[in-house]
Amino acid sequence: PVVDMEALQQALAEEKEKSEKYLANWQRTQADFVNYKKRTEQGKMEIVEFANSTLILKLLTVLDDFERAFDSLPAQFEKFSWLEGIKLMYNKLKATLESQGLTEIKANGEPFDTHLPAAQALTLR
Repeated sequence: PVVDMEALQQALAEEKEKSEKYLANWQRTQADFVNYKKRTEQGKMEIVEFANSTLILKLLTVLDDFERAFDSLPAQFEKFSWLEGIKLMYNKLKATLESQGLTEIKANGEPFDTHLPAAQALTLR
């Protein structure tokens, strides 16, 4: 049998070109999928962060209520053991919020600092 080397080399070159295109398409698809996974993971993290911040804001009002209640408590209640339990719950709630990155801003008697993020959020509304 007579083999046409030139035709074989041409066919081989065409197949090699096809395989390179397939490989490039696969690599592009793989990169797109990795980017998609990163975007969806980032989206999930943003949702969780938003939900956490919403919950923390709601828990802050509970913390404020505890503090107002403690401030208005008559001195004769200090002797009751159940009050100690309530103070422990308050401290646990406060520690939980601090573990999530919340820090108390000491502002009693100090001028309103508009450079603090919370102050900026309040002044923008």
